[in-house]
Amino acid sequence: MYSLQISIRPSLLIILLRSILLHSSAIVIRRLDPKLLTVHLAELLRYEPEREDILHKDVLAAARLLLDRDCEEEARGYLASLLSSENREVAIEAGRILSLSCKRKGDWTVAVGIWGKMVTEDACHIFAVEELAKWCEHRKGDLDRALNLVNNVLENASYLSTAERDVFIYRFNRLKRRIEKRE
Repeated sequence: MYSLQISIRPSLLIILLRSILLHSSAIVIRRLDPKLLTVHLAELLRYEPEREDILHKDVLAAARLLLDRDCEEEARGYLASLLSSENREVAIEAGRILSLSCKRKGDWTVAVGIWGKMVTEDACHIFAVEELAKWCEHRKGDLDRALNLVNNVLENASYLSTAERDVFIYRFNRLKRRIEKRE
């Protein structure tokens, strides 16, 4: 018989177990042995980024749930570890969620670092460019950099929806007016 030593708040344990149950469909749960669910929960609680056997999407789902339940520090730890996930979709979503959490808490260094990395990897990453441009404009006062970021998206992101394009055009025009007033 195996014995698990888990040092975690009981409320967090219940939250994570509930997330596993909600994450799985009722049909799957009926077929799964409760021991397997317990093992999966234990794996999530002992998650280490280099372990490839644990699905990063499950860790991301657990982090989202932790944020929803105001377990910010635990969630941020999970999200930070997912930034280097080989699953690009998971890494991007973890970066998005973590950066917004940092932004809400006023941890601008981490948030800006995440957006900067995203823009370095994809200069037309809509979310990252928009957030970085807002930061440049409103926090740093670097209107020229904000304008360059927005202009690059408008010139190179042909896949923008009409609504996205309108948002970027509005931001571009507003930045141009602010720069003209400054000069």
